[in-house]
Amino acid sequence: MKFKKYLLSMAGISSIALPLAAISCGEPTNDSGYHRREEEYIQPSERVAVIKKNTSLTMDLATSEKIKAKKLKFALITDTGKVTDKSFNQSAWEALNTIADQTQKSANEQLFEFVAVEPTGDSYDQSYNAAIDNGANVIVLPGFTHGDHIKTFIKTNIEKLRAKKVIIIGIDFTLDDVSYENFYALNFDVSQASWQLGYALSKYLSVEYPNNPESRKLASLGGGAFFGVTDFITGYLKGIKAFNDANSTLKTKHADTIDLNAGFKPDNTQTAAVTNMLGTEAKIVYPVAGPATLTTVDQITKNEKYKDRLVVGVDVDQSKALPANKGYFATSVLKNVAQATYDIILAKAFEISEVENKIAHIKQGNTNNFYGGYDAGWVALADSTIGDTAKREAMNNAINEAKEKFVALSAEDKAFVSAPKARKEDTNKNQNEIKTVVDELITIVNN
Repeated sequence: MKFKKYLLSMAGISSIALPLAAISCGEPTNDSGYHRREEEYIQPSERVAVIKKNTSLTMDLATSEKIKAKKLKFALITDTGKVTDKSFNQSAWEALNTIADQTQKSANEQLFEFVAVEPTGDSYDQSYNAAIDNGANVIVLPGFTHGDHIKTFIKTNIEKLRAKKVIIIGIDFTLDDVSYENFYALNFDVSQASWQLGYALSKYLSVEYPNNPESRKLASLGGGAFFGVTDFITGYLKGIKAFNDANSTLKTKHADTIDLNAGFKPDNTQTAAVTNMLGTEAKIVYPVAGPATLTTVDQITKNEKYKDRLVVGVDVDQSKALPANKGYFATSVLKNVAQATYDIILAKAFEISEVENKIAHIKQGNTNNFYGGYDAGWVALADSTIGDTAKREAMNNAINEAKEKFVALSAEDKAFVSAPKARKEDTNKNQNEIKTVVDELITIVNN
């Protein structure tokens, strides 16, 4: 297996020969017929994701006639950014690293080849074509920017894809009106982890400030009023409500409003939204708006009046991306991209029945859309990295209690956690109405 990065730029599109040469590394790289590991491989101690491995993936299975006949070759194509971004891309890449670990003889005797692609400009189609034309038949696409590009590509090249039996894995997006049987969409029920967050933060504040209700306060913001953002927020507010219902004398309050228009660029609009969020005097803040986490940490570290504030990360354990400031992270709400990618590959490429049965429970109807929550290991809360040892222990205890409380919920209650509505008796709201749901939940929490 060779872990090889290459770039496709607009400058090279007029002649695809250069990118093809760059990707053409399918021949074994030593005399044994195996591949050597190269520098892009991420050592286990340096990985950002946690994967629960399945012991059925062994060298014996990987070298069986059934799997050998598939001639598996893997390509990960980023939507933006680098593979080693300590975020989405790296999480998906680490799933491939883990598969490599389980099917290797040694670092220099890797059974499979994995290629990482970082498109530049608008070179998505060229990246897809180059990967497939050079033998990749398991294509991993982390990030929603791929959505429109791969949708058009599949429709244009469906016969080619079927002939080559190419598996395409889309992470954090779905495709409408695409009937390619080997496209699998992986999405994450973050409302379940966010419910645990709301409960855990409330529990933590009740321990830290049992006699100071003014300090038991939380605040949040969002990059936009759509489900990809608000699922992080509605579940969180429902978790606060659950804690308050069970602890009437230790209730946590929330800031009166949540700005859902902070955007996803570190510009003046987002900076102002972060400043306003911190100005609510909330002890813990929860920015759900891409780079707003970095902006929040930056403001906290540079302003003496915010020195006791904590922040919550999103998508991945963001304390690992900001190690110098990890002491400010209460936790992070995780989309376990690595686990989801690992699971779908084991089920669909290696045909491991145990994993196929696992993901069958989170399949959405007759589609190839998979929506995984806490039970599947596809969402979770990260361990706290608060700098103060006692506070970190209190936060981790609160996280563990929140997990236990969530697991104990009835199926009906778990369904409500994930539903886009403020009350069980309400009807589900569409995306255009979701801001109303957020506003109603804030009112419910604070009453």
